[in-house]
Amino acid sequence: MLFSSEVTADSFCHEVKKDNKDFLICDHVTPKNIFNGSKTIERYKYVKISNSSIIHIQLFRFKNIVFLQIINSLLEKIPYGGFSSSPNLEELHLELNEIEVIPYGAFPNFIETQSSTKQNYNTGTASKLKVLDLSSNSIHLIEDKSLTTESLRKLNLQRNRIKHIDGKFRYLTGLEELQLDGNRLTNLRRGSFGNLHSLRRLSLSDNPIKYISYNSFYALDLLSLLNLDETRITSVNWALRRPNSLALRRLEYLQLASTELTGMPEEFFTALPNLKRVHLENNRWTCYENLRFLQTAILRNSSLFENVEDITCWSPADFQGELVRDYKNWSQPTFATPEVTFTPPKIRPNVFTIGAAMCVGSIFLISGMIIDLVVFGGYQRRVRKQ
Repeated sequence: MLFSSEVTADSFCHEVKKDNKDFLICDHVTPKNIFNGSKTIERYKYVKISNSSIIHIQLFRFKNIVFLQIINSLLEKIPYGGFSSSPNLEELHLELNEIEVIPYGAFPNFIETQSSTKQNYNTGTASKLKVLDLSSNSIHLIEDKSLTTESLRKLNLQRNRIKHIDGKFRYLTGLEELQLDGNRLTNLRRGSFGNLHSLRRLSLSDNPIKYISYNSFYALDLLSLLNLDETRITSVNWALRRPNSLALRRLEYLQLASTELTGMPEEFFTALPNLKRVHLENNRWTCYENLRFLQTAILRNSSLFENVEDITCWSPADFQGELVRDYKNWSQPTFATPEVTFTPPKIRPNVFTIGAAMCVGSIFLISGMIIDLVVFGGYQRRVRKQ
């Protein structure tokens, strides 16, 4: 059985002709009646299912399916090799479900054949999967070797609960677009995107990212778009150091809006020579002399900057909200020196300190008297001899 669940409800399916393709559109479909009637799912190459009560899925009966969409349903799990037995599958959309884990072997590089086993998937025909959409689920774990499909070109993991991605995509050597917006990433370490030499578009917006290693992007030789909007980064130095600086020289579109940036080095634009469009709006720019180069860059090439009207000063406080482009009060930052009043510590005398002082005083007094006696006695002897 393809679908399994104990939930039942009414279903409705109809055919739609689109781009010379026959789509089967099903709404509120149930596992009980998915194969009933003349419009059985096995007859179609293009299937869209929404608002269903499907919980588990296996595709061993879909030998010819090319496009499958199951959205806004109750799908919880992706079984081991669950889609490997569909040799013609090119697009798979499973957004708006309840998936929590991408398990080992879920999307192998080779489809299942009679000779392939769970221990060896490197047999059979290579997978044709090109688009995989797992957005708006509850995914918090990507197991090692769960994504090994070299044919994959676009992977959408937006709006999940992913915290770590280190090396999880290293087998996707053909991947061109990766969407990780709206997750829980806090840092990008070395090798986060290792081996993704074909990647052209990387979107990481709306993540609490604070730290980016200087070698996080070292493998992204063809990257042309990088989206870091609505992150918590406070510096762009990661883009100026090797090997990141070498990998990002092809970058054409950079989005750094609504971050915690307050400034940037003057050599920033020199380090990204192919930049065509940059978003710097809604940041906390400190408009002092060291940021004046940004105004110069905007005036020289306004077409480079998106939403110039929203690139405004955050400080000094007296000029908050003024456009960086029109700002005129450039000055060195001043820091108020607080008044420091020295108050000597209060020493409270005690019995021991008073006694010690009296002993020392007595010693000096006695010593003085002895010296006086010695001197006076010597004087008297000299007088008698005379």
